[in-house]
Amino acid sequence: DGLTVKENLGLAAAVHTGHATRLWSDSLSKPEVREIVAEVAEQVMLMPYLDAKVSEISYGVRRQLEVGVALATRPLVLLMDEPTSGVGPEMAKGFHDLLNNLPRDLTMLIIEHDMDLAFDVADTITVLNYGEVVFDGLPEAARGSPMLKEIYLGSWEDA
Repeated sequence: DGLTVKENLGLAAAVHTGHATRLWSDSLSKPEVREIVAEVAEQVMLMPYLDAKVSEISYGVRRQLEVGVALATRPLVLLMDEPTSGVGPEMAKGFHDLLNNLPRDLTMLIIEHDMDLAFDVADTITVLNYGEVVFDGLPEAARGSPMLKEIYLGSWEDA
C-alpha cells in the first residue's frame, strides 16, 4: 500500500526481467522495466494513477493494478477469480474493455458470476454445478441453453 502504482508495476516487471534479484538495485531506472511499466499501465488503463500510492486509489483501480502486476510478469496464462467482484457497474464495464483488449495469444481462465463479462470475453464457457461440469461450449450455446437457464434462474413452474 505504501508504494506507488508505478513502483508496484515496476517490481513485477523487475521479476520478469531478472532485475528483482539484485539487492539495492533501482529496477525502475532500467529501460526494459520502464518500457514494461508503460505498456502495461496503458493496457490496464492505469496511466492517470502511476504516481499515486496504492493506499490512495479506489478498490476498482486496485483490481486493475492486480491485473497489471500479473501482466507485467509476462505470463502465458492469466488466472482470475471474479475480477469484477465488488466493483460498480461503470468499473465492471471498464473490466470488459480491459479484458477484451488483452493480447489474443494470452490464455485466460476466469471464474466469474458476471455472465455479461463471461459471454463478452470468453471463447469457450465451462459451467460447473455442484462441482460437476454441466456445460462446455461456445458462449452463444451457453446463452441459449435451457438447462443453464434452469440451473441459474430456477423453474417458474415450481413456484
